[in-house]
Parts: sequence; C-alpha cells; structure tokens
Amino acid sequence: MRLNSEDVSFDLNGKVPKLYIKGQEVGVVSMTNHYVTRHDWGEGTNVITFIYVTNDDPKQKVLSIDRITGEVMNQ
Repeated sequence: MRLNSEDVSFDLNGKVPKLYIKGQEVGVVSMTNHYVTRHDWGEGTNVITFIYVTNDDPKQKVLSIDRITGEVMNQ
C-alpha cells in the first residue's frame, strides 16, 4: 500500500506522539525528528520518522515524512 500526504497525519503535542493512517490511529514504537542543514545533494531537510505497528499486523513498519514538502517516504 503506497501512502501519500493526504493519508497520513500526526500529533506531537501530547506526551506520546500519535500517528494516523487513513484516519486510524496506529501504535507508534519509535519516533525521531531529523534536521540536516546542508548536504551534497542540496539544502536542508527536515524529516520525521515513525516506526509503527497496526492492529492487523504486528510487524514493525517505517514511515518517514518530509516536514517541508509533506512527501511520505520510506514505506
């Protein structure tokens, strides 16, 4: 299943980060936020990465979101 920015939302305001895929909350195992100011292939990136599980599949999955463009990556 390929996800786009309309399929994914998240909330970082509480003590525990929340991730929603197609309106359904999934279990966040880990969340990291990366900011790279400059690299060989261009200017800075700001990426948030979630490792998560869903109720129907306990296998961990990875989802990264470019916080500048909203692009969903690494899925």
